Amino acid sequence: MRMYNKNAGINNFANQKQGGENVSKELFVRAEEVAGVLGISKPYAYKLVREMNEELKQKGFLTIPGRVSRNYFEEKFYGLRKNQ
Repeated sequence: MRMYNKNAGINNFANQKQGGENVSKELFVRAEEVAGVLGISKPYAYKLVREMNEELKQKGFLTIPGRVSRNYFEEKFYGLRKNQ
């Protein structure tokens, strides 16, 4: 079971697997990273992130401006599914 340490912050909580292993990837991808990975401008990356966040909002998820779930981004652009 995951334990949340209020002194550690959300990134440490999100980046731990069961058993205390650290996960190398962060939970969210920022628009700057989207721009770099896809080779596009930052303004266009922000537009894509807004569109993905709007899709997630319509599905009932909470979103953070300028960031999108890494899993959703990878699924959307690379066709990766969690159980592949």
